[in-house]
Parts: sequence; C-alpha cells; structure tokens
Amino acid sequence: MKIYKMTATFGKLQNETLELKPGLNILQAPNEWGKSTWCAFLVAMLYGVDTKERTTKDTLAVKERYAPWSGVPMSGSMDICWENRDITIQRAPTKRIPMGDFKAFETKTGLPVPELTAENCGEMLLGVDKNVFLRTGFLQLADLPISDDAALRSRLNALVTTGDESGDQTLLTEKLKELRNKCRHNKTGLLPAAEAERDELLSKMQKIDILNAQKTALSAQIEQLQTEKADLQNHLTHLSYGRSQQEYSHLHTAEAETESLRKQVAKLEEETALLPPEEETRYKCAALADLQHQWALLQEKPLPQAPTAPEENPIFAGLSGEEAVTRARQNWESWQNLQKPTSPLYLIIAAALFVIGVAMAFVNPVWIATFICVAFSFVVLYSREKQKTEKEKETLCHPYGSLSPENWLQEALHYRQTLLTYEKELESYRSSLAALDREKAALSTKRSALTLGKPISEVMALWNSQLHLREALSQKKIALHQAEAHEQTLRAVLKPVPAPETPDTLTYPEEETASRLRRTTDALLRSERELQQLSGQLRLLGEKETYNRALSAVSARINALLEHYDALTLALETAQTASENLQRRFAPAISQEAERLFSLLTDGRYEKLLLSRDFTVEAAAEGETTLRSSRFRSDGTIDQLYLALRLAVAKTLSPTAPLVLDDALVRFDDARLRAAVTLLQAEAKEKQVLLFTCQSREQLIVDN
Repeated sequence: MKIYKMTATFGKLQNETLELKPGLNILQAPNEWGKSTWCAFLVAMLYGVDTKERTTKDTLAVKERYAPWSGVPMSGSMDICWENRDITIQRAPTKRIPMGDFKAFETKTGLPVPELTAENCGEMLLGVDKNVFLRTGFLQLADLPISDDAALRSRLNALVTTGDESGDQTLLTEKLKELRNKCRHNKTGLLPAAEAERDELLSKMQKIDILNAQKTALSAQIEQLQTEKADLQNHLTHLSYGRSQQEYSHLHTAEAETESLRKQVAKLEEETALLPPEEETRYKCAALADLQHQWALLQEKPLPQAPTAPEENPIFAGLSGEEAVTRARQNWESWQNLQKPTSPLYLIIAAALFVIGVAMAFVNPVWIATFICVAFSFVVLYSREKQKTEKEKETLCHPYGSLSPENWLQEALHYRQTLLTYEKELESYRSSLAALDREKAALSTKRSALTLGKPISEVMALWNSQLHLREALSQKKIALHQAEAHEQTLRAVLKPVPAPETPDTLTYPEEETASRLRRTTDALLRSERELQQLSGQLRLLGEKETYNRALSAVSARINALLEHYDALTLALETAQTASENLQRRFAPAISQEAERLFSLLTDGRYEKLLLSRDFTVEAAAEGETTLRSSRFRSDGTIDQLYLALRLAVAKTLSPTAPLVLDDALVRFDDARLRAAVTLLQAEAKEKQVLLFTCQSREQLIVDN
C-alpha cells in the first residue's frame, strides 16, 4: 500500500493536507508542527478511534487528545494505492462515534470498495491488525522497544512455523481452553453448576429430615400445651366459683354496713338540728383566728428603737443649730476683717518726721531729737495696733481649737444638720409608738365583741365542736351513699356460678393463672401455626425418594464432566507444549535479520544479537565474548538495536505496509544516522517510508 495524500481535521490540524510520494519521504518540521498528530491521524484513518479508551492520570485518550482545536468534529480522508487501485478513504463523525462514518471508493470512478469496511480497513490494507502495526511498522522514539503482544506473537508463530496465517495451532489452543472453561472456569461452567445442583439436592434432603424431626417434636409439644391449657381452664373455673361465694359474703357484709350508717346519720341529724347555721360558726371561727393571727404578729413585731442623741460639740455647747451657724458666720466675717494688713499711716508719719528732723538739724540741732522722738512714738503706735489685731485673732480662734477658720462655718452647718436629723428621728419614734398602741387597742375591741368577754380557748372549743359534729354528719352521709352504691354494684355483678365437677390440682392465684393461660394459648397457637408451616414446607419440598433419584443422576453427570475436564486439561497441556516448541522457531529467523540490520547500522561493531520470546534483545559488540542486555548500552545504541528489530519484524509481518517513523532517529550520531538513512532508502525501494523528524540532518544526508 502507498499513500498519496492525507487531509485531516484532527487535533491542531484544521482541514490541512499532507502530500506524499512513493519511496522515502523525509518530513522535516520543528517541534509542535504536528508531526505526531499526522502519525496519530494515519492510525485513526486505518483502524478508527477506540471509543472504549479512557483517560488516565498519565495519558489522554485519543478521542480527547486529538479533538479538533476549532471545536468541529474529527474527520479526514486519505488517497492511497492498494493492489494497483487508486482508492479514497473517508471518515466522518456519527452522533456517538468519532470518525465512525466510513467510506471507501475508487478515486477516479467513485465506485465503492465493498471489501473495505470501518472495522477491517487497516487489516485489509496493511495485512496486520492495529496492535501488530503499532509494534512493527509504526516507530516512535518512546515506543521503539517491542512489547510482548499476543496478536504479534501469534502472527509471527503462524508465519514462521507453518508458512501461512491460518493460525490452526492458536485456534486449537483457544478451542481447548473454551471447552475446558465450559466445564469449569473459576466458579462458572457445567461442573460448578452440576456441583451446585448436587449441593442443593443434598441441602433439600437434609432440610426434609430436619423438618420431619421438627414436626414430630412440635406435635408432642402441642399435645402437652393442650393438656396444660385444659388444667388451667379448670383451675380458673374453681377460682371463679370460690370468688362467687366470696361475693355473696361481701354482699351480706355490705348490707349490714349500710344499715349501720343509716342509724348513725339519723342520730347526728338530731344533734345538729338545734345548732346555729354552719356559715355563721365558720365565719366567727375564721374572724377570731384572723384576730389571733394579727395579735400574734403584733406581739412579734419589734418595738421601734429610740434614736441616740448626738454627742455634744464643745465648740457650740448650749447653742441651737441656728445660733451656732450665726455665731460661726459672724466669727468668720470678723476673721476676714482682721486679715486685712495694719494701716501703714503711722509708719509713713514716722518716716516723714524723721526726714523733717534730719532736714531741720541744719537749722537747729535740737530739732532732730524732737522729731526723732515723735517719729518713734508713731512707730510704737503702729506696733501696738498690730499686736491688738493678733490678740483679737487669738480670741476668735480659741473656741474652735485646732479647727481652721475656713472650716468654722462648715462645722456649724454640720452641727445644725445633726440636730435636725436627731429631732426628725425622735419625732418618728414617738409616732411609731402611738400607732402601735392604737393598733393593739383596736384588736382588743374586736376580740371582745366576738368572744363576749369569754376566754378565747373556751369559745374556739365550742365553735370547733359544732363544726366537727357537722363534718361528721357530712362524712357519714358520704359513706352511706358509697355503701349504698357498693351494695347495688355487688347485686348487679353477682351471678350464680355452678360448682365445678373436675377436681383441681393447681394452686396458682387467679392473676397468675390467667397469665399462664394466655401464654399457654399463645404458645399453642404459635405451635399450631408452625406445624402448619412445616407441613406446607414439606409438601412444597416433595418426597425424599424423588431427590434420591435426582441426586444419583447428578452424581453420574458430575463424574462424566470430571473425566471430560481432565481429558481437556491433558489435551491443552499437550497443545501448549507443542505451541511453545513451534514458537521457539520464529526467534532465530527474526534474530538473523535483525542482527544483519544492526550490524549495518553500527558499521559492523555489533555482530551478535539474540531475541528472546518476550522480544527483549541481547547483543555483543566486537571483542565481547558474552551477550549483554540492551539496558547496558547507550540510549543511541538501544534505539539502533530496536530499529533493526522493528525493521526485521516489519519485513516479516507487513512487507508491503508503509513504514512510519516519528522522531525515531534523533539520538543517532552522524555516522550511524547516515547508516540508518541508507538503510531506510533501501527499505523504500520495497515500501513507502514516512520519516517525520525535527532536525535537518536526514535531508542533508539524502541530498549529499
């Protein structure tokens, strides 16, 4: 198959076209140009989009990763040449499946190609299914190693061992597995079903035995409960007859008690006929009790406390409050006047006379002494005036002691307030005493009016006896009414009960007997229902002999299936052994071709290569005596090793399918890259090669 052109609306590709040619196509473009997207589109056009693939935390599903960025549905077409026919393949979306609408027709005539369908397109064009193509002819840098895949190994085995693709060996193995699984696969299959049927038959037979044993035990229990119920009912009959006899006795007693109460009521009515009305007696008792309570409260009421006279203030002894305030105010005003400074007139005159005397000394020296004496006299007058003021101050302060003049009036006001407070308290005390005396007098007057001068205890005893007599009459009337009602009730419920005929051996009281009878009756009903249920279950289960016959048939079937299962297991083991022997034959052929290609890629450095069954490889370089795993080689060497293996497998499985490489050669050095390009040019002579790369070295090698 050769591809002419691809047109894609896929991922970042929006109705873009990629034209190809036969042979080697080097598609060089920078990162994020869409090289991997074109590769994924090619796979989707050939094999469709897997709608069952799910996104994981590490990878996105194709339907999500390559959803068109423009928001339109995935679609595309591809022009190819297949079996010398130019064919156009188109895929468009359906309502639920991306690219699920498939068409294949001849490009020039438009005639449909019915052998190509959406399901088989890739396998028909390339000759291999999707898994095999992705592991052989589709090479990406991250996927160069070939993983062990059942489809790949089956196809290699069929081609290498038999030369065709019929896969009879695989089909035989699968058919044997299918037949054995039909017999037993874990807990499913004919054997587990037969064993389950056998276990169910055994369970039902065991259940029949258990139910029969339960039925026998339950029948004996029912018989015992019926006997116990009859004994309890007979005991209740004896208890009922005894209770009837007691009720007759109670009726006679009630009749006697009723007659006695009638006589007592008549006697009390005669005694209370001459008494004053009950309301009057109760009123007087209540009024006297209230007076006694008020008198007791009055006696308990504390007497008012006389106020304590204030201590006499020595400063204002013998003075009233107003007099003390007046004197303090006058003394304060006098003190204020004495605080004024002494007039300096005498000093001024003395100074003037002294100056005049000094001046007159120049006229007559005798005058200076005269004027000085007179001036001294004025100084003495000034001193005496000042001493007089100080004495008056001392006289004013003496009555007040250490109290400062500023506090004289305040002290007087406090003295006046103390006297006023005391007078008010004294007046209140006298008023309280007078009110208490008036209250006692009023209570005494009321008490005398009620008792008519008799002692309170005597009057209260008389009134209480009258009330007690009336209360006794009321209580007796109530008792008489109740006795008459009780007598009527006894007559109404009294019924004659015949004497029982069967002897009674039980001694339970009536309440316990009734309780036991209820429990026994309930137990009997439950047992009878259980017996009916057991009988119904046994009828549904059927006869045990029927199960015995069915069990024999099932056991024979199980034995036959076990023999069949053992035979299938032996056949499968034999087939698998033969398959493994055949599968060992494809590895040498692949290894020989891969060894040749690897030697070309490494310029003859590696001459030995060994392919294991799981497609891991070991290689030996020139001069090495032992093979080493690819894990011991450099990244570039590993890429070259698996490129050789891929090409060898692809040549074997899909010799005409295009070879697609996506950045598969980026880790090759220049020398080995030249060898790889040369090798791909050789491959391109037989098949179309698409080499997507982000570097220009490949094109330079081809151009030079």
